[in-house]
Amino acid sequence: MKASEAKVGALTLGGAVILAGMISFLGAFKLFDGGYDLHVSYPSVNGLQVGSAVRYAGVPIGTVKSARVEPDQVIITMHVNKGVQIPQEAEFSIGSDGVMGEKFVDVRPPKKYSGVYLRPDSTLTGQPGGDINDFMASSGKVLEKLEGIADALNNVFGDKEVQKSMRDGFINARDISNNLNTFTKIMADSAKENQAEIHNMVSQFNQMSIRMNKTMAHVESLMADVDANGETGRNVAVMAQNLAITSKNIEQISGTLAEVATDPQTKEDLKATIHNARGVTERANKILGMGDGMKVKTHADILHNVKGGSWRSNFGMQFDKSKKGTYGYLGASSIGDDTKLDLYFGKKFRGVDISTGAMQGKFGIGLGYGINDRFRIYSQLYDFSDSKLRLGGEYMIKDDIFLVGESLDLLHGNKQDVYLGIRAYF
Repeated sequence: MKASEAKVGALTLGGAVILAGMISFLGAFKLFDGGYDLHVSYPSVNGLQVGSAVRYAGVPIGTVKSARVEPDQVIITMHVNKGVQIPQEAEFSIGSDGVMGEKFVDVRPPKKYSGVYLRPDSTLTGQPGGDINDFMASSGKVLEKLEGIADALNNVFGDKEVQKSMRDGFINARDISNNLNTFTKIMADSAKENQAEIHNMVSQFNQMSIRMNKTMAHVESLMADVDANGETGRNVAVMAQNLAITSKNIEQISGTLAEVATDPQTKEDLKATIHNARGVTERANKILGMGDGMKVKTHADILHNVKGGSWRSNFGMQFDKSKKGTYGYLGASSIGDDTKLDLYFGKKFRGVDISTGAMQGKFGIGLGYGINDRFRIYSQLYDFSDSKLRLGGEYMIKDDIFLVGESLDLLHGNKQDVYLGIRAYF
């Protein structure tokens, strides 16, 4: 019995000796592994513990050896493995494997190397890494700002006056749309109700085209005896060009009116007008040839007084020299018993045009501005003895078709002088 106990005791003692020897060996191996220590100060090291890993660009290079608390900081001593050199410009911070993961010392390589490495037992200043507490604090600040923005928006849009203004704005937008639809219907109904006036206008165009056709036939017969290279030939050529432009415009206007005329006699007059205008154009082109490149733009207006009851029609031709920006205008306003002459010249400067001459039958000056490709405003100050101001604008609703509104005497007039209507360019 004593012999068995002696054997067990001997085995136990031998195992303890072997274990102690292994511990001593490993301790001695660790003690003489050739690594070195570094000391890094942090303002806080939340979650970092003795034994935590030290990583250089994500690669393990050592462990945290100890942590010493001082009044204003924490000194971490880390053991760096043998053979690892850390650049002097490297940054030491505290990282973590995820928001809730284990902490470790994160050594970040510098962007530029000086070739100098840290010496053993160097003392450095580290940068604390963000943790869940910092994240929550930052989130709280963001939430506070969002709440402030929400309160500000609530103060604006929650105000009864603001809500009423927004509601009134939507109602006004709807009313504007309805008014435009109503205005379009009024214009269509007015065209139907004024067939007689349209018929009279077309008849006058027809008579004009007949006279022009006869005149051109006479001029054509005279040209056989006129030297085209002389002064007379040049004068006739200019006249022929003007007649060709005018007749072409009459043809285009008559074609447009044909779309709205329903009276049989009006249709017949339109056909005759177009036929005669084409005849004048053919004869003029035969005499003139290709012309001198001048651009001519013709327009016709049909306007209705906003107070109702009265109509106005205008007609005019603008002669442009595109390369120079100069232009001339010849036309008539308020065609009928009170027709007024427009004859003036102007200059264009990048969307702005200035003009002077006879306006509404009186001497005046004009200023126009094209806001964009669709909208243009214009003004004319004339009759300086009474200082009348004409102000209007045109807005394109379709190619060469414009919605027009204007006041003939903005300074002294009333609603009787305000007109709305359609302007067509040819």
